[in-house]
Amino acid sequence: MGGGGKASKSIDSRRKGIFVTMSREHLFGIGMCIRGTQGIFMKAKTMIFYGSPPPLEAEAYALKEALIWLGELGLSRVDIELAAC
Repeated sequence: MGGGGKASKSIDSRRKGIFVTMSREHLFGIGMCIRGTQGIFMKAKTMIFYGSPPPLEAEAYALKEALIWLGELGLSRVDIELAAC
């Protein structure tokens, strides 16, 4: 899932937010968004997984998935913000 403009490999200092939500159905979801240097929305991705890990473990899993996504997009030199819900 995504939206916004095409990501550019040459733009420095992008901000990336990662969010984790938990449910009672043994599912957890993560959401990620990329904003440009001026805070303008560029792209987003959400994922849902089976399991019910502790919140810190779920946040670590979300960070891992975000790093994979950044690599797939060819982005580097980013600031990452974590916000567990």
